[in-house]
Amino acid sequence: AYQQNNDLIVFSYAKAEQRAKEKKPANEFKELWVAKTYIQAEESFPTNRRRVGVAKSRRIMMSPVENAATTVMEKNEELKHKVDKVRKAPEGPVDVGPLSMILNGMIDAAVNGGTQKYIEAFLTKEFEEKADAKSLFMQKQLKNALRDQIRDLKDGLEVFGKRREESLKGLHEHLQ
Repeated sequence: AYQQNNDLIVFSYAKAEQRAKEKKPANEFKELWVAKTYIQAEESFPTNRRRVGVAKSRRIMMSPVENAATTVMEKNEELKHKVDKVRKAPEGPVDVGPLSMILNGMIDAAVNGGTQKYIEAFLTKEFEEKADAKSLFMQKQLKNALRDQIRDLKDGLEVFGKRREESLKGLHEHLQ
């Protein structure tokens, strides 16, 4: 953790922009653009100075399909990390809480409709007919990420099933 948070010079943040014409769209992901800003500081962090100047700043816009593909790929990496942590834990009791939470959130997505909304927004003939070359490339990335997600979820459920306590049997059956 120390290496990840030491000698940092580039920082980023993202801000969502809803560009839908309707006030409450049926699928908010169709028009959800993301402005990602990268800031390069004049000095690396941590530092003993109160303020450090900005050397460079760059803002890029991510299209809705690019945002969807990126989000799914990042979630897949997070899932793999949690699965590996549980898989590599020593024999005996292991904390499967973080793994069960991410599995539950990905499989039984109660908030925002989950991956089904991405499928409805970007994996349709209508989208393909209107899309430019970059959007079609990102659609392919999204399809691949969703395929990977299915494989990784199966693996995660298998690991969870092997390492869970008996009290989590109901959750495991529900997720399967």
